Amino acid sequence: MTFLRSVAEKVLLVLALPVLFWCLGVLHFLLFGENPALTAAAGTLLFLLYLAGWFRFRAAVMMILAEIGIAVFFWRVTPVQRFAGTKWQTPWARRPGAGFPGGGKILFRDVRDFRYRTENDYTVRYADMTVDPERLSSVDLAVSYWDGLEAVAHTMLGFNFSDGKRLVLSMETRIPEGRSQDAVAGLFKQYEIIPVLGTPQDVFDLRIRYRGEDFYLYRTNVTPEQGRLILLAVARRLNGEREFYNTLTRNCSTSLAPLVEVAGKEPFRDLRVLLNGYSDRMLYERGYLKHREGESFSSLRNRSYVPGKSRGRAL
Repeated sequence: MTFLRSVAEKVLLVLALPVLFWCLGVLHFLLFGENPALTAAAGTLLFLLYLAGWFRFRAAVMMILAEIGIAVFFWRVTPVQRFAGTKWQTPWARRPGAGFPGGGKILFRDVRDFRYRTENDYTVRYADMTVDPERLSSVDLAVSYWDGLEAVAHTMLGFNFSDGKRLVLSMETRIPEGRSQDAVAGLFKQYEIIPVLGTPQDVFDLRIRYRGEDFYLYRTNVTPEQGRLILLAVARRLNGEREFYNTLTRNCSTSLAPLVEVAGKEPFRDLRVLLNGYSDRMLYERGYLKHREGESFSSLRNRSYVPGKSRGRAL
């Protein structure tokens, strides 16, 4: 029995090591405000407890209790608490909302419609847009590559209406003033994820014409009935609780997946939801993208490229 207990303790300590590194991230980014001295001091204490835990059971218990305490602190932090009084960068300064004025229509408030002269020189404009879900005719998927990596992209949905109105949904990282986005910091509740509602002239043109991203626009097989369900889910989400961004679990693609599933599409259980640069291929394989009979994904992708400042990317 003593031998089994010793083995169990050692296994627990091995499992506790990656948790320890995660705890250091919580201490650095969330508790100590990225103060390296305090993080170093707390980290040294945790590592000393960890090392002592291999020889003293009480030290191991203290270290594991410390990890549990840090985890409880982390999970109890809410966006309202974390970002009270935060001034957001201009592109994400306003959070859109939704209302239901009657007649089955949806009023989307603070739809972004910036007018750009360059990527960083623009006129700030917002507008309210009332749409009739019964007039929804099609739903588009946009995939935009900005950093030269095939595996990473930004995904968006476009809603097209028979009366000519067009609305874009882009789940984006809401970044405070004076900060820049960092993938590691994004694991530790440093940003919100915000549903940006905008016009194609804003959200799409910014990436195509002014950032020179490699941009692909696909027509989906989502029916108007399914699209209305997605649109209603978007409206409800706008009025829901604020959410933290997470680099892995709650980003532009993982946040769109539940909306698509609302329409009766099967849940996404595919690694390409995380490696979202391959999400268009995944959706093509699942039959979600419109294409010509017998058309390969390579052909569809080439046809779906939207020319701008960039030259596209070869498969």
